[in-house]
Amino acid sequence: MRIALSLVLLCLWGTAFTQDPSFSQFYANRIYLNPAFTGIESGIALTSSARAQWLSVDRGFRTYGATLEMQLPVAQLGVGLHVLRNEEGIAALNTHQIGTALSYTIPGKHNNVHFGFEGRMIQRQIDWSKLVFSDQLDPIYGQVYESSIAPVMDRVTFGDVDFG
Repeated sequence: MRIALSLVLLCLWGTAFTQDPSFSQFYANRIYLNPAFTGIESGIALTSSARAQWLSVDRGFRTYGATLEMQLPVAQLGVGLHVLRNEEGIAALNTHQIGTALSYTIPGKHNNVHFGFEGRMIQRQIDWSKLVFSDQLDPIYGQVYESSIAPVMDRVTFGDVDFG
């Protein structure tokens, strides 16, 4: 009973935000998936990705990303830079992210263990003028009024930390 209650409380704890971008080829966005993948292969890797989702919907979801990473074999380190842009819907809900990642590899006899850390800045913005609220609508003439809703904020910037 205590375990079930603990699991329920664990699921209820936290703050919910908008969904993360989804990638068709998630392996092309390794740092975004898990920062421990940074520099997992030798050499320098530059990857980019783009995804357009729900093409029949006006201004569906569009995601663009690029990653630059490299392995430093002398120090068993991997370093990387990750940039992402996500566009969601007609209201131009845009998310911009830039982050740096660092990974450390502990070599073993048969397997390796990788640890990773990523710090990133995220900026989200929305264009409120592209939205129609119920107080702007007239039952006969359609959209005729200015909205009385005055948004408090149209842009927010915050940091995020990931471990893997």
